[in-house]
Amino acid sequence: MKNFTDFMIDVANDKKLSRELAGKLHAGNHAELSAWVKKKGYHVDEKEFKNLHEKKDSFKKKSAVGFYY
Repeated sequence: MKNFTDFMIDVANDKKLSRELAGKLHAGNHAELSAWVKKKGYHVDEKEFKNLHEKKDSFKKKSAVGFYY
């Protein structure tokens, strides 16, 4: 199963996944985000997504890891 690093690499290379993540970051909480990622086939500790969710406002419209808002 893929991990958090794999997920972030895939987000950087897949615009659709990147857009979905952007929507999930702003629409829900870290538990919902973690559940969504697990449904996508990634094994990620919920703490990783709590940290990502808490820092969501630091992402720009287009960042180095491919987030698009």
